[in-house]
Amino acid sequence: MFKNEFFSIEFKDGNLVYTLNGKEISLELPYFEIDGKLVKPAESLSKLSERELKNKCRELKFISAINEDGLALTALVRVSDKSPVIRFKYILSKEYGVSKLTKSDGKDNIVLTRFKLEKKHFLGVEEIRFADFDYKNHCFHLTETAAFESSDAAMGPMLVWSDLRLGDSCLIAYEHGSQYNDAFLSFYKDGETVSLKTVKGSYYNGREIGSGKTYETVWLEFAAVNDLEIHQYYRKFILNDICEYPASRKPYIFYNTWNYQERNKSLNGREYLAEMNNDRMLSEIDIANKSGVDVFVIDTGWFNMTGDYKVNPERFPDGLKAVREKLKSYGMKLGLWFDPRLAAKASGAFKKYRGCMSTYTEDEAEHKPGTVWEMPDNYIMCLDSDYRDSFADALIWLAKNLDCTYFKWDAVWQYDCNRSGHYHGDRENPLEERRACYSYDLPANMGYIAEKLSEACPEAIIDFDITEWFRTVGLSWLAHGKYFLINNGPFYRSWDIPIPNGTDDNIFFFPGQSRTWFMRDSLVYDKWIPSALFLAHYFPDDPYSSQICNLASLILGHHGIWGDLPKVSEKGISLFNAVLSAYKKVADDCVSAQIKRFGKVASSLEVYERINEKSNRGIVCLFSPMGGRKYTHRVTVPGSKSISVFGSVKLTKLNSDYTIEFTAAEPGEGKGDAAIVIFD
Repeated sequence: MFKNEFFSIEFKDGNLVYTLNGKEISLELPYFEIDGKLVKPAESLSKLSERELKNKCRELKFISAINEDGLALTALVRVSDKSPVIRFKYILSKEYGVSKLTKSDGKDNIVLTRFKLEKKHFLGVEEIRFADFDYKNHCFHLTETAAFESSDAAMGPMLVWSDLRLGDSCLIAYEHGSQYNDAFLSFYKDGETVSLKTVKGSYYNGREIGSGKTYETVWLEFAAVNDLEIHQYYRKFILNDICEYPASRKPYIFYNTWNYQERNKSLNGREYLAEMNNDRMLSEIDIANKSGVDVFVIDTGWFNMTGDYKVNPERFPDGLKAVREKLKSYGMKLGLWFDPRLAAKASGAFKKYRGCMSTYTEDEAEHKPGTVWEMPDNYIMCLDSDYRDSFADALIWLAKNLDCTYFKWDAVWQYDCNRSGHYHGDRENPLEERRACYSYDLPANMGYIAEKLSEACPEAIIDFDITEWFRTVGLSWLAHGKYFLINNGPFYRSWDIPIPNGTDDNIFFFPGQSRTWFMRDSLVYDKWIPSALFLAHYFPDDPYSSQICNLASLILGHHGIWGDLPKVSEKGISLFNAVLSAYKKVADDCVSAQIKRFGKVASSLEVYERINEKSNRGIVCLFSPMGGRKYTHRVTVPGSKSISVFGSVKLTKLNSDYTIEFTAAEPGEGKGDAAIVIFD
């Protein structure tokens, strides 16, 4: 048994039992189809060991007795003394002989858990979707909706409900990732019973258990509290407990070279890699430092070839030595771009792991190499194969030899391989089954690589790009890193607008407020997941009316900048430095505090409060597209404060209340305006 101030847990009568206020909810132990029969391999588990994790949480290990068929079940349960949320997963093993996971009806047949929702005790169930792709804004979005009203299935990955017997709020979730509604797992309601089952890809027919081979489920989560705002507890869990390595949670300010590379192509008619060289990078680093940047990320083109990922000697003859020395002198960190799936034809990685190349056809014909960002002859490799270790080792080498601590992973699509002989099936398994297994395994394989890197380099920050649809988005990745949420947002084609002659497909590619509207719209995630785990980049371009709006949006949590820094005025650079210097004093407080929004995005007045209630430190950001108007907003911040103000703002204090009078820019000075108040 484990007990903290929130709950106690134990295994008994075939269930994981979570107890709150002396009341129990039972989460049934899993069932698997083994050798053609649905089997529950254990009815009870006993505690075997306990260990402390790097984030000060604890992992409890429970194990069952070996049943008559030689099967045993291990449960790993991760807990914190300061949280009501538990994480748990199961490992199926066979101590003698070999059995097979089977699909009698051609479908996955694993029940991860079941529990009761008795009508007399619970109020309506909500489904929390973390991977809705919003085509209007061209980014992933969070959706909260009623569950089981129009269907007996809910993909989730989270359900939330009120249990009047157990507590005010309960949640259950699973850690995986895919775009809604491409379900690999799903909740099903049958009367008063809710079951969490695998849907596709969780194993291939005939997968062996025994002779050292085991089967691991995804991590599951459960919590119950005497509080209607269970999301506040879950948000702290995501920030502090789910990930062992805290670097990805720190509120660094990031700069990425990609937007200038893209401008070179779209606006200047040059190649993406035209200025990927020492001189340009050193110039940008100088200005990035003056602007308040902490992490300088060199996007695609810095390397000689994919797969090996060594520094390109033609673009950087000194092997990035000057770049690293300058970054070190400024106390800044180095970040680099990667496509985890690619290996160039000439690379040592491809030559060694050619059998790990992805294929898509029934005859497993090798595909032709492709050009990636003006670099030819790249093959797509399978991350559900031995190649995952090759990529992990390349990252570790860069961390140790180039002091790289930020790793941007781009272009990892959900569906990439159906080749036999990898980890996702053999010749006797149909092509679609192998493809589904690859896709199901992808979050775990990404996590495997991230964990291997983090163990070797605890300061590593791994940022997974989800700027396009069909990416593996969900709770699994948050145990290892953060998301790169938005690139340039919607395209002309997204909105059924013909692309103007002589321009790029990007609509919101220019200074001003409009681009920040859809970026702020994604802050809806912050209710459940701190916005600092969703990187997005804002423009530093003049004029002031654009800069203040972009800065006020950036410090709400997305923390990214990109653009043509050398063209920004000295006044603009000074503004970025002043705002970000003041913000950094309260940044940790802001990340810990949930955002409160008043008004709709892009409405006459849109206000965000991010005040830490314990420290009474934080920010208030105000926006208006309506130039020449005055607005007021009152905020309560107890205690004497050092206050920084940016924008046309007048403060009046009465006891613990501050009235903020905000005057938007006059007509003709810009398309509206923004203001920032920082309470230190």
